[in-house]
Amino acid sequence: MRAQGREKDAIALHARRLVEDGTTIFVDASSTGLALVHQLELAPPRELTLVTNSPAIALGVTAESIHVIVAPGELNQHMRVLTGRWTVDFLAELNVAIAFISAAGITLEHGLTTSRKSIADTLDAAMTVAAQTVALMDSSKFRRASLLSIAPAESLDLVITDGSFMRRGGLVRVDPVTKKKFGHGGIPDLVDFFSRFTRRIVFTHFGSWFYRDISRSLRQIADLGNGVRVSAARDGMVIDV
Repeated sequence: MRAQGREKDAIALHARRLVEDGTTIFVDASSTGLALVHQLELAPPRELTLVTNSPAIALGVTAESIHVIVAPGELNQHMRVLTGRWTVDFLAELNVAIAFISAAGITLEHGLTTSRKSIADTLDAAMTVAAQTVALMDSSKFRRASLLSIAPAESLDLVITDGSFMRRGGLVRVDPVTKKKFGHGGIPDLVDFFSRFTRRIVFTHFGSWFYRDISRSLRQIADLGNGVRVSAARDGMVIDV
């Protein structure tokens, strides 16, 4: 079962609304990227060029209006991702409207991080040729640093994440076997994180606390801003990047 599956689906749903007809986008080889492509399949654009380094994403697209371009490269059999010098050189020749990316973690000190240099190089290449970069990251990724930096956090145009917990600290556990952390950061922690380099934060996919009293929850979220516009995503909402 996919970790944070519902959160990733909610993040992907809002990311879908950023995709305009007739544009070219890059989607990385991540589970949230796969969720975004699923949303594109449910509501296909009239015309779209989709560039990816993920064989799984490429094979998952069936809509005739989506033109798929798979970047060349060396296939990592374990991660099912294409990377390497061929991939980087290929991406460097493109013009992309939005690069949708994910990462193993993100901190203020180290930015977006990963444990694989080949992935860092590929995502850096995609971000370089993109007019805008949108990070699709569930809240378990925040304040987690991996081995290598991909890009500074402030280089992102937009981050779409979930707001599962209102309490500071959220709910983060450690897998007893792999020792990896999983769970969700709290909304107050995420506001503290992002308010250092953005004036606008939008949250999606809330826990049950939000629906007990929606009006009160919206006020709680807005009050966290302290000079930053903090709001809750809603159905049909269009986010200007």
